[in-house]
Amino acid sequence: MDLFNRVPPVIGDRSQMRQVIMNLVLNGAEAIDGSGEVEISTDYVFRKREHFRDNLLEESPDDGDYLLLKVRDTGAGIDPETLTRIFDPFFSTKKTGRGLGLAAVLGIIRGHSGAIEVQSEPGTGTEFSIYLQAARNEPSWEENSCGG
Repeated sequence: MDLFNRVPPVIGDRSQMRQVIMNLVLNGAEAIDGSGEVEISTDYVFRKREHFRDNLLEESPDDGDYLLLKVRDTGAGIDPETLTRIFDPFFSTKKTGRGLGLAAVLGIIRGHSGAIEVQSEPGTGTEFSIYLQAARNEPSWEENSCGG
């Protein structure tokens, strides 16, 4: 884990954010065949609206400060055709999969007015980057924030 020590608070639902992290970590672990790793990192970044033009949201988030949460695995990676479908409800590449994990992740991120990006190629692993807007004028570590 590479967790930035000054993570900004964000307004959100802690249990839903736990579900996001759990789903991404489990998917990453399942993508690893044999040995490999799943890494979680956080950062505090400024992004302009243009940065989000290729995200999966109906409307791009505003310019501003963001909590950046990354989950990266060293698994097999995802081919371009499959990558276009990974957030579809009930789509799964696993025999016993239900296909709701990444659809739920996308729904939660949309519900938090955030953005999600995915980078992957076969043989290189996969990296999910989640951007959640930093809370403005909110005291740090409030009960309703996901910062602590």
